[in-house]
Amino acid sequence: MGHLTLKGPITQERLHQIIRRSGAIRAGATIEPEQRMKQYEYDGYSGAMYYSKTQNMKAAEDKLFEIRVPPENVHTKSNAPSEPGYVYVIVGERVITGGGDSSWWSWCIIL
Repeated sequence: MGHLTLKGPITQERLHQIIRRSGAIRAGATIEPEQRMKQYEYDGYSGAMYYSKTQNMKAAEDKLFEIRVPPENVHTKSNAPSEPGYVYVIVGERVITGGGDSSWWSWCIIL
């Protein structure tokens, strides 16, 4: 289990600056940043989860993916609804454990 610090809301321009950095490992859209953060902590993410309010989650997430698709993202296009909500970027690391084997995925945090 990881530990994330929720940081926001910040401007989308600032979020765009953050996703360009090498420490950005995941991005997405959500209606409830706090709940999403808890799920990512359970999945082993640690670091900071930056978020920004948007009137169109789909368009805002697609804009993030135009700038850079982080290594932990499977999708390269948004599957979020075109509704108000939040977009986020996680900067940090992820520890995956299971079956007696551990894999460390880690990136430099540069802020």
